[in-house]
Amino acid sequence: MNKLANKYSSLSIELKAAFWFLICSLIQKGIAVVFTPVFTRLMTTEQFGEFNVYTSWKDIFVILITLKIGAGAMGPGLVKNDRDKDAFSSSMHVLTTVLVLVWACLFFVFNGFFQNITKLSQILLYIMLIHVWTQGIWEMWAKEQRIKFHYRLLVFITLIVAIIRPIIGIIVVIHAEDKATARIIEMATVDLIAYFGLFVYTLFQGKKFFSKQYWKYSLKINIPLIPHFLSQTILNNSDRIMIERIVDTSSSGIYSLAYQISIITVFLNNALLQAMSPWTFLKLKKREESAIPRIGYTALLMVGAINLLFIAFAPELIAIFAPSKYGEALWIVPPITMSVFFQFSYLLFADIELYFEKTKLIALATVIGAVLNVALNYVFIGLFGYYAAGYTTLVCYMIIAIIHYFAMKVVCNSHLDGKCVYKFKTWIFISLAFLAFGFLLLFSYSNIFIRYSIIIALIIVLITQKNRILTLLRSFLKERKSGGTETT
Repeated sequence: MNKLANKYSSLSIELKAAFWFLICSLIQKGIAVVFTPVFTRLMTTEQFGEFNVYTSWKDIFVILITLKIGAGAMGPGLVKNDRDKDAFSSSMHVLTTVLVLVWACLFFVFNGFFQNITKLSQILLYIMLIHVWTQGIWEMWAKEQRIKFHYRLLVFITLIVAIIRPIIGIIVVIHAEDKATARIIEMATVDLIAYFGLFVYTLFQGKKFFSKQYWKYSLKINIPLIPHFLSQTILNNSDRIMIERIVDTSSSGIYSLAYQISIITVFLNNALLQAMSPWTFLKLKKREESAIPRIGYTALLMVGAINLLFIAFAPELIAIFAPSKYGEALWIVPPITMSVFFQFSYLLFADIELYFEKTKLIALATVIGAVLNVALNYVFIGLFGYYAAGYTTLVCYMIIAIIHYFAMKVVCNSHLDGKCVYKFKTWIFISLAFLAFGFLLLFSYSNIFIRYSIIIALIIVLITQKNRILTLLRSFLKERKSGGTETT
């Protein structure tokens, strides 16, 4: 223990911050996952569906109302205005507040229009405005803490809110008749209490409420990003909204559970990408792009194996997370989980595009995927029911990955003398093998003997390839460490 403590003490503030930001994110998501089975048992499928439809609309309006300044202009703005960080931050908080107030007026004047579109009551629309504002404030404040490497308070507040929110939620839901509305109000109230102080403190520190220069800079960066942010959100949320409209709220609740279980694998993928992306950029900078595929393909195989094991144990996960009334969610988990594999694929390719600042290509691929997802959902949910949404999601992520591959190839032709980092034949072979195993597991759900035979075979493959994976991992960590030392 002393050895570990000494090793931790010797880490730089940047590495300590990165470590705690990662741990914090995993714990926060983990707490949300742990409490999901509780709420699925306290709420009917209709109530669970209503709550998730509200959440989907909230995620869309966060982009439209706050422009997601925290995810866009906040980071580079703080870096570029290093000597005036506090003033820049306070002006961004005020800009977000002004945007929310403008939309509050629109909600008041065109209340019927917004109720018609969202199918949310008037009170839920105004609660959503509060929720959107607090989320915007939190995202900007959290970004500032990451830029400054102030991890202690960020970790503390994140974990306190992550723990308190579901505990109070359970108490409220148990005693409420309208459980979905009660859960929504509780979440908005907890966030308001937790984050309002951050807003006041930021204004007190910065003392700048309006800056034409900062506001113009922020709007210039974030407004063009709206299609990209919206497309991402539509890809993640349109299924649930369209299922509610085309089928019913209960089906939306069942689909929402399957979606929440499937995207657990996204947390692991994001952790892997956070480690890989800086290393990939460094290799591109040093013109050592030939070293990237070996690590990239291994990461892709690891993600594929983890996702297959997740699909294999889906029946057990469904039984843990929800009562039998959610049983149909089992058949939706495999296609959504398989789509996560292709999401990881396209992010590998997008890193190459991002390094060479081809962000328009990234946005184009996301927009195409989102539009296609809505179109396919409209056609196939009506024809085959809500199960189809899982497969439309899979198809859309496959198409996005293919678009990103060829966009990456264009970038490589322009900037790497035609040397494409990843080979199409290799990626297609890995992808087709992954899909074959995924659908084989799906069809094995009706026969536990076949399913567990496949699981044992997958585990054997992982064990036999353990040394190769560990060797590549050590090589990657060694190169990343030496690379990081070189660039500091």
